[in-house]
Amino acid sequence: MFSNECSADLWSDRFPLTAATITDWASPRRFEFTWGGEVLLWELCPTVAGCDLTFTNVLDDQAIAICAAEVAAASHACLDVLDYVLADQPAPYRVDEGFHQVHAAYRDRFRSGAAAPD
Repeated sequence: MFSNECSADLWSDRFPLTAATITDWASPRRFEFTWGGEVLLWELCPTVAGCDLTFTNVLDDQAIAICAAEVAAASHACLDVLDYVLADQPAPYRVDEGFHQVHAAYRDRFRSGAAAPD
């Protein structure tokens, strides 16, 4: 079992579990679904070294107003851990720990109107 897995209720106070609906599926390169009021899109593009993953998360108005920094930080942390998993390496932290490491930077950037951190 993957040791960096989050418990199902880790984000339940801020992000309740909701049903998802697949809106586009073009295996193996494109996967899009709605989740709550959001649209999440995963795209793979072949490269010489393998492939690049582009993840796009379109937030609804409520999410933008209330929790854009939290969504960005959670996505950042999940993608960081995914990078370790795909490299068959143990992640040095759990997703929730990664979230706390980057959340303040996203919160500050969204408040200032500056671009999100890399």
